[in-house]
Amino acid sequence: MSITPALFDVQARPGEARAITIQVINDEAEPVRIYPTIQKFIPLGTNGQQQFLPPDDVAGIPTWTFVDGADRWLQPQEKQNVTIQLRIPETAPTGGAYEAVFFSTVAPTVGE
Repeated sequence: MSITPALFDVQARPGEARAITIQVINDEAEPVRIYPTIQKFIPLGTNGQQQFLPPDDVAGIPTWTFVDGADRWLQPQEKQNVTIQLRIPETAPTGGAYEAVFFSTVAPTVGE
């Protein structure tokens, strides 16, 4: 599976909303079902390193992020646009928040 763009930087203030469209491509010869998950991280160093926080740490930015369509099927070589919506509440603290949206062919297990 390929995703483009692989990285994006979104800037928004409390009360604002942003939509980001990415393209997911099934590079395989078989249909695949993909499942999105969201996980917060803390940036480390100056070379793009990060420390992912536990998946059950969903306070803040994961609750403001919505992946349109959730899980979906992609046929071989199919490309689909996926919209990720970020809705910052008025009560959001100032400062940066970081998360990754992962796409997997394995269904997430509750609590993982």
